[in-house]
Amino acid sequence: IVCGEGAGADKSFRRALAIESKLLWDTGAFGEAKKGQPIVPGSDQIRYESRDDKVVWLTNKWVDDNSKQCKALKILDGQLGDFGMGLSSLLEEQLGLSLRKRTVGMLACYDGETKPGARYDFHIDNPYQTCMEVPDDKRRLTLVYY
Repeated sequence: IVCGEGAGADKSFRRALAIESKLLWDTGAFGEAKKGQPIVPGSDQIRYESRDDKVVWLTNKWVDDNSKQCKALKILDGQLGDFGMGLSSLLEEQLGLSLRKRTVGMLACYDGETKPGARYDFHIDNPYQTCMEVPDDKRRLTLVYY
């Protein structure tokens, strides 16, 4: 996981991100987030539970449909993708990790008013090498921007 807090972004860009995110929240764009895990390790049957956050998946279609409300978010999503893919040769050389493509970006909101105590908890996005014995979804790198 690579995490950046502000990551050197100028104040006006951070403000635009905050305004866009708040507008999306206020207009109900965020949806329910679920986490899943096998009912029995190795099983194809998955139990889904609610998470503390609400999310917006930044798919190409969603970004196109909401282009006026997410200009800064689109830029940030592109920058995070470019940064992650820019690490590709270093990750391959140093760790033997191969990056081929990226997954859709996600904007998450942890609202303490809606769910008291809501917060980000450490988790493994692709737990295929754990005792959960889930199929490998090929994710190798997660970028988080606070």
